[in-house]
Amino acid sequence: MTLAATFSFDLIFPERSTENYVLPAIAVPSLNAFTVCFWVKTDVKEWIPFSYAVGRHSNAIMMFFDRTGLLRFQVLDEQL
Repeated sequence: MTLAATFSFDLIFPERSTENYVLPAIAVPSLNAFTVCFWVKTDVKEWIPFSYAVGRHSNAIMMFFDRTGLLRFQVLDEQL
């Protein structure tokens, strides 16, 4: 991950890989609600812009684009 020189907090991942991810610098408190907001520009249809891992669940909460390009939302392996 590279932080843009403008300090705009852009996250730039040069290649698609499971090695590219962001970890918070501080501990995340227990949550009962959260908001995800992002803007993305890509020509890739099938990919995962957001995944939250907890305990033994590597994708406890996941937002992903399926192969048709539609945005999907999944919690604990159940698609909503």
